[in-house]
Amino acid sequence: MLGSFMMDLITRAPRRPVAGETLIGTGFSQHLGGKGLNQAVAAARSGAHVRMIGAVGDDDYGRQFLQRLDDERIDGARVMTTARGTGVGLPLVEPGGENSIVVVPRANLAITPEDVRAAASMLQSSDVVLLQQELPLDAIAEAARIAHDAGVTVMLNPAPVLEGTRGLSGLVDILVPNEPEARSLTNDPSGTAEAVGKALLDEWDLGRVVLTLGPAGALVVDRDGATPVRAHAVDAVDTVGAGDAFCGSLAAGLARGDEFPSAVRYANVAAALSVTRAGGADSVPTYAEVSELMSGD
Repeated sequence: MLGSFMMDLITRAPRRPVAGETLIGTGFSQHLGGKGLNQAVAAARSGAHVRMIGAVGDDDYGRQFLQRLDDERIDGARVMTTARGTGVGLPLVEPGGENSIVVVPRANLAITPEDVRAAASMLQSSDVVLLQQELPLDAIAEAARIAHDAGVTVMLNPAPVLEGTRGLSGLVDILVPNEPEARSLTNDPSGTAEAVGKALLDEWDLGRVVLTLGPAGALVVDRDGATPVRAHAVDAVDTVGAGDAFCGSLAAGLARGDEFPSAVRYANVAAALSVTRAGGADSVPTYAEVSELMSGD
């Protein structure tokens, strides 16, 4: 996995402030996060052997991340320490659990295509390479190219959508956007979720598109059609990291050889459980927790 590290500094407030407004918040917490770490932890807690490429700062936040990788039994040998500060994320969470986030990548921007090429053997020997976009696009593209050329399944969570993201088409097997991201990535953004998924399938030359739809569940679109995956009714506390829990859990399911529909159902339950807890990586459930909920369905 090529991924990011962001220290999440989470603020809770009754609503989003309008321009120029100062609003009194209702809570604050700090959690280790970033899409890369969140998805890596989700995959590791689902039983996958996870190896990570990334960068943290030479600071206390960076040291906490390296310790967390050890604690989660994630191979961080290719995570470098730089003079730039560790990345930070600034989510604002509303009472219903919905969130909006500003991220400041900092050390994450130090990753180069050369760093990725130095880890080529790791990518080539993987079952699934999972990518997100809180890193420089040229490094992401290099990882996708190396894995694609080796016949490794490449899964991309195109978040945040970057200028030039469409240039990754042809290198990705499975695209996992949420609905707004999916609409921004297609030339035909105005149709139903199914229509948008089908457009992405063709425009990106994909094997599958999995649209994550929040409380509406997910939608799998492939050459055989579209299959909805129902949501699980839970009391949402914090939706930060729900999409990451889905992506990491889906990658782990595919790496262990699950059939695609089973892997998606597993990921959907993992995401539902994650929103019942606060934080990004901290909210990710274990394989046992997901399996217990699935067995009750």
